[in-house]
Amino acid sequence: MSPEEHPFANSNVRILLGLMSSLTIVVVAVLFVDDALLTALMVGIAAVDAVVTPYVLGLAIENAESEEPRHQV
Repeated sequence: MSPEEHPFANSNVRILLGLMSSLTIVVVAVLFVDDALLTALMVGIAAVDAVVTPYVLGLAIENAESEEPRHQV
């Protein structure tokens, strides 16, 4: 699969993936964690995850596009 055909080449997919993982963390924090400090920490981590995940996936697809195909000997 070429980097242009990869799903991560679409920025909407990267953003939705980051939001879905953050939403999962927030749902677990709110519904299953009783400690207020731990809940706040998890919500903070989810906020960071929503920003960092699309950025890292974007870097990964940029690196995949810039690499030349390797041939095995």
